Amino acid sequence: MSIKKMSAVFFILLLTAFTAACSSETSGGKESGTAKVKIKDTAWVTSDDAEHPTALKVTVTVKNTGNDPLTVKSSDFSLYQNDAKTAAADKEDRMQSGTLHADKTVTGSLYFTADEGKSYELVYQPQAKDAKPLSYKLKVKGTAPKAKPDPADALSAYIDVMLYGRHNKDFTRLTGVNEKMTAAAYQESAKASFIASAGISKEQADSKAISAIIDAMSSALRDHTELKVQTKSMSDGKAVLEAKVTPLDMSPLAGRLQDRVQDYAGKHPDADENEIVSHLLSVYPEEFMRLKPASSSVTKEIEMKKNARGQWYLDTDADLEGLTEAFLKTS
Repeated sequence: MSIKKMSAVFFILLLTAFTAACSSETSGGKESGTAKVKIKDTAWVTSDDAEHPTALKVTVTVKNTGNDPLTVKSSDFSLYQNDAKTAAADKEDRMQSGTLHADKTVTGSLYFTADEGKSYELVYQPQAKDAKPLSYKLKVKGTAPKAKPDPADALSAYIDVMLYGRHNKDFTRLTGVNEKMTAAAYQESAKASFIASAGISKEQADSKAISAIIDAMSSALRDHTELKVQTKSMSDGKAVLEAKVTPLDMSPLAGRLQDRVQDYAGKHPDADENEIVSHLLSVYPEEFMRLKPASSSVTKEIEMKKNARGQWYLDTDADLEGLTEAFLKTS
């Protein structure tokens, strides 16, 4: 998938105007002279790791039973699966490190790339001198999410993360692609494409202004476009989808921006090129947010491919270009 290609087409068009959970048993707390830990819950959840689409979530409460402040962090905990140590899974709401004062408690969630149907042991090593580790046998009920990724859901997830600029908890499970890396790569490529397509110099390209423009574009697309996706056919590791898009009507943008520039130039007759460009960049988000949905929809056929794990991803530049163009009505 070419993120650079997609964002370049997107901003060239613009510039024509200028992660299922299951309940489980909890266990009583164990205690050392430093800390007491209680296992409150365990659950299977979706993971952001493409190699391990599910993770075991363990919710714990830690109490400082000592007299001195206790540092608590997620790396203090290890999960063993059939005596083999597992890796921690990266989730946004996992327990953060912090200082716990005497007789105080904190509750947080831990995530591990475990497999279903094994025996599990959680080991906690307190961050205190001479503190002994505490171990807990976990009783996990339920099963890990087994639903097969759907190509229509995968395509919608791409739109969420890239064009709409919002988090989609199922993106990695559906596509096999890292969400954070995809979003970051798209943002950087979008900024570079905007600057190149606008024909402005590096000195004129204020980073905060460009970021504000991209944020406004994503916000307007979220608020004023509509996407309906259905899968038409699937065979031989490929899926053909139909995307019906109510696009953003771009036609008023050029005239509005021109009016803003002329108004500024009239009030500031001595303004140089850099000052005019700076003003244009500053008003661009406001004018973009004023755009409304087009009166008619556009239908595009998109092809997606399936990887070895059954996840669906966008592969060709042609599909990316066609999908991007559908969200913007320029004439």
